[in-house]
Amino acid sequence: MQDLVSQARKEGMISTGFDLFLSAVPATLVALDIATGGMLGLSTNKTATYIIGGIIFALLCVSVFFRLRALRKISMLSGIKAAALYRNC
Repeated sequence: MQDLVSQARKEGMISTGFDLFLSAVPATLVALDIATGGMLGLSTNKTATYIIGGIIFALLCVSVFFRLRALRKISMLSGIKAAALYRNC
């Protein structure tokens, strides 16, 4: 049981780490573009925007994957449907 708790904690922390990283990426990219005087071309280069958007979407999917794994382990421990409760909230 202790192993299951530590796995759920680890997967929840991984998901939270991805979420924190994803919340900081857009602000950082905008600040870098402004600081370099538009040399990165993020506001005009459609290809770069699509690539960055794809990477952010992929990382978001990984975050959701780890969050659902942690919720599944919590469900196994507590006997309640944690993922369903999370979806409803």
